[in-house]
Amino acid sequence: MLVAAGVGAFASLGAGEAELLAAALSAVAVAALAAGLWRERSIVVPWSLLFLGGAAALAFAEEGDPGRSPLYAGALIAVGELSYWSLETRLSRPVSPGIAARRVALVSGLVAGSIAVGAILVSVARIDPGGGLLLETAGVAATVAAAAFVFALSRRAA
Repeated sequence: MLVAAGVGAFASLGAGEAELLAAALSAVAVAALAAGLWRERSIVVPWSLLFLGGAAALAFAEEGDPGRSPLYAGALIAVGELSYWSLETRLSRPVSPGIAARRVALVSGLVAGSIAVGAILVSVARIDPGGGLLLETAGVAATVAAAAFVFALSRRAA
C-alpha cells in the first residue's frame, strides 16, 4: 500500500496542469487496492495498476521527459507482486522455511532488473542515429525478425 501511495503521490506532483486528474486516478487506485486486499479480491490489483499507470502517464505527458519511467515501472511491478503476495499468504502458509526470503529476493531482482532494462531502453531511445533509408530498412528488418522469432517461440511452446 505504501509503494502504491508513493507512486500515486509522485505521479500527481509531476503532472503539472493535470495534477488534479492524476491525484484522482491515484486516489482511486490506492483506495481500490486497499479495499481489494482487505476483502481478498485479486481482481482489483490489475485495475489499480492501470490507474496508477495512467497517473504516471499524465506526469510523462506534462513533463515530456521519460527519464523517470524506469522507476515508475519498477514501482508498479513491486506494487503488483507485493499485492498478490499479500493475497497468497492469506490463503496458505509456506511449506518450507525460507520461502519468504527467496520471494523477497525474487521480487527485488525483478524490480532491479526492470529498472535496469528500462534505463537502458530510455538511454538508447535518446540516441539520435541521424536517419537515412538504409538505417530505417535495417530497423524494419530487425522488427520483422524479432516478431517472427517471438511467433516461432510461441508456436513451439503450444
